[in-house]
Amino acid sequence: MPPPNPHPHFIVTGRGRRFGYGFPHKISIDPAARPPRDRVSHGTALRDGFDAIRRELRPEWEAQDRSADFGVQIEFEGELGYALEVDSLDLRRSGIELVNTRVVVIPGEGDIAARTLRYATVFVPYGKLNLFIQKTEKYLTENGSYKDRKTGVVRDTGPKYGALLESISTVRRAVISSFWTDKESFPELGTPRWWEVWLRVGAPTDQRETILGLFTSEANRVGLRIKGPPLNFPEQVVLLVFGTGNQFTQSSSLISCLAELRTPATTASFFAGLDNIQMQQWVQSLAPLVV
Repeated sequence: MPPPNPHPHFIVTGRGRRFGYGFPHKISIDPAARPPRDRVSHGTALRDGFDAIRRELRPEWEAQDRSADFGVQIEFEGELGYALEVDSLDLRRSGIELVNTRVVVIPGEGDIAARTLRYATVFVPYGKLNLFIQKTEKYLTENGSYKDRKTGVVRDTGPKYGALLESISTVRRAVISSFWTDKESFPELGTPRWWEVWLRVGAPTDQRETILGLFTSEANRVGLRIKGPPLNFPEQVVLLVFGTGNQFTQSSSLISCLAELRTPATTASFFAGLDNIQMQQWVQSLAPLVV
């Protein structure tokens, strides 16, 4: 006989729906917190950076089945000591996915306090690279405006997309270390090891099966070994993979599937599977460390 329901006043009907997390309040950014930029040189450098990625990627795109989901992972680097406008990089309606963010603490020296350097890795479909180029062109040539509802006064708000583009220092194609989100240092590329691999799931629609299939196919081709079934979460798919970092770098298609890389967590199943002699050895090695 099932136990009595302890919460009879909770009545659940219908089926649930999955929603991505969204912060419930608007965040106000102080324009004074932006790093100082020369509009022309900075906008031109970013536009040229995006255009260089597009030109580098074009031969790969032409060699692909153009009906397939094909894109590039781009790493955005912020400015030392300033925020990076990561929310403005997650344009899922356009198929552009913010897959991870990272913060590196740069130690201070003398009277200079420690500062942070922020990074973001973003998957951009090949056909959407032009969206970022257009933003940089508008930044270079157009100003935004704001009309005060009370006074009716129209105010100039500065270069269009200034908050986003002025928070970005440089852009480049992501490398394998762009996905490393653990606190420990990135592993040696040639050392075989287990990786906890987090895959993106696609946008604006869920494409996890297609992305998982592509990753599995490419992993087998370069000799990576996948252990067990994947774990499915609302916004990522997680796998255990054995191999070297160099093997990951052999396939740009494999890189395009990634969201994060981590060191796998050690679970209780490891200790539960030890025999008596191994357990005793673990206890003896831990005993001197216990205070």
